[in-house]
Formats: sequence, structure tokens, C-alpha cells
Amino acid sequence: YQRSVDLQPVNSGVRSKLVNTYDSIYRFSNAMIHMDTLYNRKEISYTHQKLLAHYKMRSGNTNLARGLLKEIKQTDPFKDEELIALNGLLELLSEKYKASLEQYQQLLSLKPGDAMIMYSIARIYAVQNKKGPSFEWLKKAQENGFNYGYVLKYDPLLQNLRKTAAWKSWVSSFGYREYKLPAWVK
Repeated sequence: YQRSVDLQPVNSGVRSKLVNTYDSIYRFSNAMIHMDTLYNRKEISYTHQKLLAHYKMRSGNTNLARGLLKEIKQTDPFKDEELIALNGLLELLSEKYKASLEQYQQLLSLKPGDAMIMYSIARIYAVQNKKGPSFEWLKKAQENGFNYGYVLKYDPLLQNLRKTAAWKSWVSSFGYREYKLPAWVK
């Protein structure tokens, strides 16, 4: 696809396929370059605009991500679960915890029982150092199938919780399995 884009840079269909390919092989910078091109030409699809907003917020450009999400909302005023999740993440990354919590609670009302949403709510409480509600939501997430021990061990938003006795007790009862790192990892 890259060669096709090089030969015909105005072909937005091939450029869109190239974005999908780069995204699938974790070449995010390259994907973002081509999504920027599509966006600037006003040839970007709804799906790619959401993906571009996600990339922008992950790269620290929350203002541009906010603008992209606002445009998407104007294009499609209906409740889109992915759009609500992106807005929740954007508010979390922007340290607007109340707004983030509102987005994730709205999402949970659309997808009750979703462990990842419950985990996200726990993270919002944890980053605000609200340990009680955070543990409550972590337990709900676990009860609904969240079992990513690696994530719990390394999530930076949970670092305040990991220092507590309640954390150690809960994690020991959690029963997730620890894997040793391969010898080549130092």
C-alpha cells in the first residue's frame, strides 16, 4: 500500500487501507501521518477520525483530540459507545476526573457488567486517592471477569493503592498467576 500511495498520493482509498495496515502492525506514527493527511484533505472516514482522536490523545495532543471528538459528535449525534469511551479517556488524560467518571458511568449504563469499564472507573477513583470507591470498583471488575494481574501490577494510576495493606490482601485473594520474565529481558 505504501508504494501505491507513493505513486498516487491522491488515492484516499489506498491511503485508508495503508492506515489500517500500519495500525494492525503497531506502526502508529506512520498511521497517524496518513490519517492527518486524510483529515486535512477532508477525506477521513468516521472510523479513522475516531482512531486519529485516540492517537492524538495518546500522543499528548488532547486539544486536537477534543476538537476531533467534537466534530464526530456533530456528525453523528447518536450514542456511540466507542465515542463515549474515547471522551472518558480524553477527560481522564486531561485530569478532568469528574467529567471522565460521568462518561464511564454513562458507558456502563449502556454496557452493564463490562469489567473493563468498571476497571476504568476504579482507576479514576484511584488517581484521586479515593481508595474505598476504587477498591469497590476493582472488586466489581474482578467479579465480572477482569483478571489481568499484569495490568494491576503495573498500571501507574493504581500506584497509591498498591502501597496499602488492603491492596496486598486483595491481590493475594485475587489468584492471578505471576509469570517470570524471559531470561533475555533484564
